[in-house]
Amino acid sequence: MERDSFIFYKSFYEAIKGMPRDIQGEIYTAIMEYSLYGNEIENLKPIAKSVMVLIKPQLEANNKRYNNGKKGGAPVGNKNAKKQPKNNQKQPNDNVNDNVIKDINIKLISLVKPIDFTKPIYYFIAKSYHKLFLDINGETKTLIEAKAHKWIDDVRKLIEIDKVSIRSLIAIKYYFECSHKGDRVDNFWTNTIKSPASLRKKNKEDVYYWDMITKPIKKWLSDNPNKELEIDRRLKNLNDLVEKHKDTNTDNLTNLKNKNN
Repeated sequence: MERDSFIFYKSFYEAIKGMPRDIQGEIYTAIMEYSLYGNEIENLKPIAKSVMVLIKPQLEANNKRYNNGKKGGAPVGNKNAKKQPKNNQKQPNDNVNDNVIKDINIKLISLVKPIDFTKPIYYFIAKSYHKLFLDINGETKTLIEAKAHKWIDDVRKLIEIDKVSIRSLIAIKYYFECSHKGDRVDNFWTNTIKSPASLRKKNKEDVYYWDMITKPIKKWLSDNPNKELEIDRRLKNLNDLVEKHKDTNTDNLTNLKNKNN
């Protein structure tokens, strides 16, 4: 089978764009090889393979429709001929596979436990920040539509690429909480940061926002030593929670991402 074109969905792009560039390249090549030539690429890296598992059913359905179209429909008058819908009837969209699209666009707000191919600790940190921003900003469209894979991967990047400690992420979140509750904390950063991705933004001097926040937090903790104890308690609770979910199937996904970054 060989085709000159195929359908590429926005949902595919949304699921892929936050991944490392080399992984994106593998996935895009795999999609094109399968859609245009019917070829399956072997030895894909785990993350690329996991995405293709979700996307492949939609590609197969599209290829099947394409091949059926080339063969032609039933002759006019044949009882098997496809009945035409009435003008006021909505025709089904044959190019949409609801199960696939839902799987690769899972909303963070809908998750109640870690998902496969994700380190539980990244999930719990992403989920806790998401809940915090919901408490601060309410159920905005951006937060309701927030994609799980994007938020979780941004937490991974903060930890693995930017080398932000887990304790620091807990401290930043706690600082935001206290600011929101009016605990004599400057609310500038609370109003500026809306997601883990915001923490990775840089100012004109090329300094990360998360790094800029550490200075006021250090002073805040110095003035309130009891806050250190609360951060330690939260860190322990997080570790205990992660331990309960240590069997979640990560398939070396995050370790692979770390090597590629």
